[in-house]
Order: sequence, then structure tokens, then C-alpha cells
Amino acid sequence: MPASFQQRLTGEHVTLHLDGYERGMSASGELEHLVAAGVTGLSWHPGTVARAVRTGRAYGGQLRDLALLATPAGAAVRALLAHDGRLMCDALRQVAERTGGRDGYASLPPHPGRPGDPDAFLAEARVLHRAVDRPNLLVAVPALPGPSAARVISDCLADGIGVNATHVLAPAVCHDVTQAFLTGLERARAAGRDLSRIGAMVTLPLQLLADGVDSRPARRRCRPGRTAARTAARACARLGYQAYERALADPRWRSLVADGARPYRFVCSATYTLRCGAPAGGAAPLHDLAAPGTALAGDRRGLAVFLAARRLGPDCLAAGQATPGETLGIRLSRESERLVRRQSIALRTAWAGLRDAAAATTAAVSAPGSGTNSPA
Repeated sequence: MPASFQQRLTGEHVTLHLDGYERGMSASGELEHLVAAGVTGLSWHPGTVARAVRTGRAYGGQLRDLALLATPAGAAVRALLAHDGRLMCDALRQVAERTGGRDGYASLPPHPGRPGDPDAFLAEARVLHRAVDRPNLLVAVPALPGPSAARVISDCLADGIGVNATHVLAPAVCHDVTQAFLTGLERARAAGRDLSRIGAMVTLPLQLLADGVDSRPARRRCRPGRTAARTAARACARLGYQAYERALADPRWRSLVADGARPYRFVCSATYTLRCGAPAGGAAPLHDLAAPGTALAGDRRGLAVFLAARRLGPDCLAAGQATPGETLGIRLSRESERLVRRQSIALRTAWAGLRDAAAATTAAVSAPGSGTNSPA
């Protein structure tokens, strides 16, 4: 990437995040190249890793060792997750140090031990945090409708665990997440924790919204530009960004910043994850989602297109008024809740696929006649 474009991104306080890390990227040097090109954040998705386990070699050595120890599938997945977390955090360590903890975070979801149980989720988050043991780890917490998500976010931050609140679409959810950020960091401060070491991020899955709008019966005959889907994604990003600006102006947040807290990152993700991370077009292009303080997230293909174009649009998130969802033919709060619940089902399916892939690999290693079913 030409230095002038990288300097412009830095000058606008816009960063790039990669959605969908898998271990082969570390082994091949691809991740090192992306970080050198300007990527400052990474996220992990079970669907991406499941495909890598089934088709690649990067996870084979660890899975063979786990098979020799007769490790159950769930524990094997936790081990893969923790090792990936360390690799991701280490790859971004210099970014975190260079930016003083503003950037350089790796976001990983805890293993879904008992879906729907906030206490179990918190326990899994603490297990993951201890296993990775890196200051630039963020635990991904889906901001599902209801009070549980806000409680989990607040409790993690209070324990000194950085959080990436994901699945945030509706303005009301943005408000609940920012309030949970404030409450959790205030509790951490009261406990004497170093606020500068607790990261926070909120991620808007804009491709999820774009696909939901585009798949509605009234929109299926749209012309190829998929204008309605892109307009909806941009409007949602603008509403979220305005909520972000209001949160940073809150006296409670300013008080936390005075005590060392860092402004949380606002991430616009154009990655399609409804089918376990498979990419698809349709959301607003990344260059249309840039605004001061934002991070633009995409999969490998999306980031490659953005970097090749070397184009950064005007600040279209902060300027003007956000387009109400009703003018787009949708009720944003109702549509976002439907899509987020649908996405949570897809994520459970992706986790199950990863467990099955890990189990199949370890079973093949342990099978009689494999030559590796007993220690040498």
C-alpha cells in the first residue's frame, strides 16, 4: 500500500481489521504481510477455522497431539481457540505497543459451552482470557436482545477482560452496549484496575443487514446495484456512529478517560457471516463507511479490493442525518432483532461444524492402523 494512502488512513484515525483469521495465514506469512500493509485488528470465526481444519494442514499437528491424549472434542476446540488467540495477539503486539493500546486487538469468541446461560458464558470468557494471557485480547460478546448481553459485557470489563460487542445493529442496542461499557469500566476503576489495559470495541455487522434487506420479497427484483441494501447498511452505520459520538461526549466517559480509559473502537464490518463466514457482496463499500475513529472490517477479499482501490470516501457517517429505517421499507429495530437471532443460530451451527471437524481429525489419528495411535 502506498505510503500516502496509509498516512491518510492514519491521519483520519481510520484502521483496518481482518475478519476470519485461520492459522494457515500465520504459517504462510500472509498475516505478517497484511499487518505490514496496515491491518491493525483481527477477528476469529468458527466457520473459517472449521474449513481450515477440514482442508488444510495448519491445525493437524496440534490435533494429532490432542488425539494422542484422548482429548474430548470440546476441549480440543478450546485448545485450538486459545492457541490461535496467542498467535493473533502476538502478530499485533507491535501495533498495540506503537499505538499505546489504541489498536492492535484480536477478537475471539468464547467456546459456547451452554448457549443462553450468561454465567456459563462468563466462565468461558474467563477461561479464554487466562488461556490466551495477552493484554490485547478482546472477548467477543454477541449483543443479543435482552439484559444478559449488557450484564456479560459489564462483568467482563469489571474483571479486566476487554470486550468486543458484536451483532450490534439497532440504535437501542448501541445505547445499551455503551451503557454497559460505562458501567463495567466504572466497576473496574472502583476495583483499582488499570483502565488503560482494558480494551473495548463495538462491531456492526452491516453485511448481515444488507443481505436481510436484499432478501425481502419487495427487494428481490432490485437492479444489480442492490441500492436498498447498501442504503440500509450506510444508514445503520450512520446511526451507530452518531451514538458512538454521543457516548464519547458523555461526562461519565470523559471521567473514565481522565483515569486512563481509552475510547472504544467503532467497527463497521462488511463481512458476510450468515453462512459461517462465506463472503458475498452487497453492503456499502468499505470506503463509504470511513469516519474518524472507525475501523473498517472485511474478509481477505474485501480488504484486498479496498487496498487495491486506494480510495477513501468522504466522512459520510458523521455528516447529515441518518436515514430512518422506515423510509427504507424496514423497521430497523425489528429487522435487526430478527437478523441477529438468525445469525446466532448460524453461529451455533458453525461451532458445531468446528467440533465435528476437530472430532473427525482426532478420530482419524486415533484409529487402529493409523500409525499414530500410541506414543512413540
